[in-house]
Amino acid sequence: MFRALLRWMSLLGALWLLLLAVIRFGGWLQVQEIRVIAVNDNGVSQLEYLSPQKVINLTGIRYKANIAKLNIADVRKRLEHHPWVKEAWIKRHWLRGIVEIQIRERKPVGRVQGEGGNTYRVDREGAILGPAAEADESPIVLGLPLSFPDEEVPPWVIEILNLYQGLSRCKELYPAMDVSDAHDVQLLPARETYPLIRLGALDRVPEILPKVEIILESSPEKFDLSKFAEIDCRLGDGCVLKPPVKGG
Repeated sequence: MFRALLRWMSLLGALWLLLLAVIRFGGWLQVQEIRVIAVNDNGVSQLEYLSPQKVINLTGIRYKANIAKLNIADVRKRLEHHPWVKEAWIKRHWLRGIVEIQIRERKPVGRVQGEGGNTYRVDREGAILGPAAEADESPIVLGLPLSFPDEEVPPWVIEILNLYQGLSRCKELYPAMDVSDAHDVQLLPARETYPLIRLGALDRVPEILPKVEIILESSPEKFDLSKFAEIDCRLGDGCVLKPPVKGG
């Protein structure tokens, strides 16, 4: 009785090992479909900065490949090595031959320009996302004594760019901030007819920017910015609108 049971158990074990071998090394369970899904906080399931085909190419997964042989850890590592990918998850639906790739993209908040004049996009955590396009008009911090992408973006730069996201008029009219002189930080206008804005010391910028936004929201209803040569926010808590000097 015991020997017969042992023979049956041995036979079942051999069949199970054979089944596993056929699944892994045979032609079963092939990749029939690759799905790319965006995981975003806003609920959008479409990628914004990467194309689905780009993601598939990054994984190296091929159609008709054995789904059991996929190295999920390696695939995820390759995806997360890409600058625009914050997180990645891979799921296998074995019987249906579906590989599902979920991607959480990084979201750019602005640009930085350091030594050499090269401009790079960065996300809200300071990750460098690659060179910025010439048509990019997002907020930019200029005059940084750093070499990108070899050096990291300082935390205070990210604080400023994140703050900019809630300042619609600053983003529209004064998208560039020059920090080459830490004691005389300046906002550069998008239009030549608008005045320079002097914010003062670098450590006061987060405090002064919301006040500048209030001034910009008031124009042109209350006054015409083009009639002023400079807006000086270096003295006290407010800002002084300075008209052009006559004869100057």
